[in-house]
Amino acid sequence: MKTVKQVKAVVCDFDGTFSTLRCGWEAVMKRMMMKYLPDEAWIDAFIGETTGVQTILQMKGFLEELKRRGGSQFIATVAGTINCAPPDDPWFYKNEYNDMLMASVAVKRDEVVAGKVPAATYHVPGALLFLQALKTRGVKIYFASGTDQADVRAEAAALGFAGFAESIAGALPKSESCAKEAALKRLVEQAGVAPEELAVVGDGKVEIALGKALGARTLGVATIEEPSRSRGSATLPALNLAKKARLEKAGADMIVGDFRDLRPILDFLGLGANPPFAFAEHKGYGFATMVEAMTGVLAMSGMMSGVNSWNMQPGRDADTGHCFIVVNPAFFGGKDALRERIDAMIDELKRCPTVEGANEVLYPGELEWRREAAARAEGVELPVASEKELARAAEMTGVRNA
Repeated sequence: MKTVKQVKAVVCDFDGTFSTLRCGWEAVMKRMMMKYLPDEAWIDAFIGETTGVQTILQMKGFLEELKRRGGSQFIATVAGTINCAPPDDPWFYKNEYNDMLMASVAVKRDEVVAGKVPAATYHVPGALLFLQALKTRGVKIYFASGTDQADVRAEAAALGFAGFAESIAGALPKSESCAKEAALKRLVEQAGVAPEELAVVGDGKVEIALGKALGARTLGVATIEEPSRSRGSATLPALNLAKKARLEKAGADMIVGDFRDLRPILDFLGLGANPPFAFAEHKGYGFATMVEAMTGVLAMSGMMSGVNSWNMQPGRDADTGHCFIVVNPAFFGGKDALRERIDAMIDELKRCPTVEGANEVLYPGELEWRREAAARAEGVELPVASEKELARAAEMTGVRNA
């Protein structure tokens, strides 16, 4: 069996590949273009052909078509049409489209940030697990998008993806440079990543073509972004056939509908083997599953990938669940008998030989009890950063800083 070389870095498209916040952008762009060029068939074909390209380059292509046709003399409005020559500036159309799109995207993003809507609502299925699998295996992750850089960074942070990435690049103001091409060149030419150690992941032909030209592995993601449409079974997701055709034409090495069927994707990237975790083995796995069922499933809180990471997604509600079980000792021999047996168990634990570098064996919770006792006797020493935050909070609320 041929061994697949493990990738060291992955360059990922963002919109439509990991995020569905911008689902429907094609309809918004079409609506804007129809104002100046009422040719629905041409616009549909143009948008499909240029998906993944920098927005400003799409607008340049649109303007060229306008000029080729002699410039539209009529602009469609709600009240009808007005006689007006269209502006000869692609940035005009880009800004108009972006304003129209952000009117809805910003609302959805802000609802997620405010905790009104779960971030997972706008995740491509399995996306978070895929990023976690890459990160766990030491793979460097880079997001590169045709969306304005400030916007893609804000959206990645809102959805909890930003913490996984080494960098997030997008379109810069008044620039036509391609963030995806720049990211790939930077990894190969500056970071020294060999093409066979690099993978490109995306739902558009642009990033796939760039990856193929470089000799990288390419994973096409033919996502169905509309939440109301069928996504297939839990393990065999449906594919967006239009995206699939574009990705095949671009030469994608592998095409999936989303990231839920993770094993073949990891195998394709040379990451099939699970990373070594020398902790508790099969019994630890069983206990971890039991705890997840009790604190996630029973508590009706976040579970599995639905729990937000406090360090990867700072400032977000983790949606962590808790399970408290009350035991009546009377059913197990009474309080005195239970205390005697617990003490005997702890005594035996404390007598266990220590590992190299350790002075004693601690039972669970013992270290915390000691720290609490010390804090009650000596007070709590705050880190400088915490002192500054408390002082700032006091100033904001008008509380006197003692």
